[in-house]
Amino acid sequence: MNRRELSLWDVTLYGIWQEIKKDLLVILLMGISAFLMMTAVGKLTYTPIYQSTATVAISIKGSSGSSSLSTANSMAEVFSNIFSSDVLQRKVREKTEQGISGNISCSMVPETNLITLTSSANDPREAYLYLEMALKSYNEVSDHIFSNSALDVIEEPTLPMAPSNISIFIRYRFLASVLVVILCIGVSILQYVLRYTVKTVEGAKQKLDGTILGVTHIEKKKKKDKDVPITITNPLVSRDFTEQIRMIAFRIEKRMKEHGFKTLLINSVIEHEGKSTYSIGVATALAEKGKKVVLIDGDFLRPTLIEVLPKKNEDYCSLSDVLDGVTSWKDAVCTDSKSQIQVLLQEHAVKKPQDYAKVDRLKPLIDSISKDVDYVIVDTSPVSVSADAEIWMQTVDTAILVVRQDWSDIRAINDAVDLIWQNCEDFTGFVLNAFAESGIRGIGKGASYE
Repeated sequence: MNRRELSLWDVTLYGIWQEIKKDLLVILLMGISAFLMMTAVGKLTYTPIYQSTATVAISIKGSSGSSSLSTANSMAEVFSNIFSSDVLQRKVREKTEQGISGNISCSMVPETNLITLTSSANDPREAYLYLEMALKSYNEVSDHIFSNSALDVIEEPTLPMAPSNISIFIRYRFLASVLVVILCIGVSILQYVLRYTVKTVEGAKQKLDGTILGVTHIEKKKKKDKDVPITITNPLVSRDFTEQIRMIAFRIEKRMKEHGFKTLLINSVIEHEGKSTYSIGVATALAEKGKKVVLIDGDFLRPTLIEVLPKKNEDYCSLSDVLDGVTSWKDAVCTDSKSQIQVLLQEHAVKKPQDYAKVDRLKPLIDSISKDVDYVIVDTSPVSVSADAEIWMQTVDTAILVVRQDWSDIRAINDAVDLIWQNCEDFTGFVLNAFAESGIRGIGKGASYE
């Protein structure tokens, strides 16, 4: 089943929130980066403009008030052209020690003969001086055009204290930051939706090629308990977890009894899906029922059970020692005092795992152990990590796959199932691990640890 489909079962609000929370630091950094970038561009491209203003009154000599007002209104544009003329600008530069530049705009105050003059320049002092000199030089220019007009200053030019403009990049930097954050959140959600992984139990039922044996939800450990092993005999582990592991072990045992199986392989597609936790849990649950169980750490690359289960003594032997004929498996196994399971550990990674991962070396060992015990459980390296798992499949009766929520690609999971069927007699099913409660529907739930 490699066809890729999307449905509502693939998405949960909790999953979306977890995806956003996972990317939250990157999202915030992108928003901050956008803010800083807009600020930097604004600073580099920004040219401040300072404006000085003055108010003048226009009067026409020999005209009545109403006539003067009407004429002043019609002459506003003419005055504006005079103040912005080259002639006036030249006279302004002549009257200053250093040549200054600027421009003046005029606006008529409605229903009055008042005009507001605004000078603009890149320097506040220049804006002020330009307007002041323009007012002093005005009569020298206007007398050549109309000598019957008079310009009276009502409000003197003011010295600007701050720029009158602001960079568009500075103005919209907050908006840009928000838009970038929204865009990043959208990308994060899209990434979650399009990622072809198992996100819900219903999605697992529809897309995985096998039976769902059970599901456990997330229950994070406290910081002070980080080094505590995850076993069902540990009182710090939640009751939900232990009960669910026992239920999964019951279903596995029932199927193995029905088919006369004694050897089981527990695997996953990639690392950190919880296969070792389930290996220990299932073995312990079977041992609690009085079954004689041997748990084998079959990972020659990264053995993990040695970090969780205690050694019998300092002189114990590894699985590789048994395969080399240094000792027998009975002398090499360690018995866990709490769970009463026998464990054949691998102390460290071997240099040439291919020398040990051979059917003709592993199969006789498995057959020998299975004659003296009720069940043999093998915890191997993930399918995608090493070919050792495929070799181990040829030595056992059945296998299960541990699938973590939103972790492995569904196509890779189903390919692993096909690989099991090609090398093993039977595939028992899937165990869904670390599922959020909002993603659990239709199957009893327990608890698991990340």
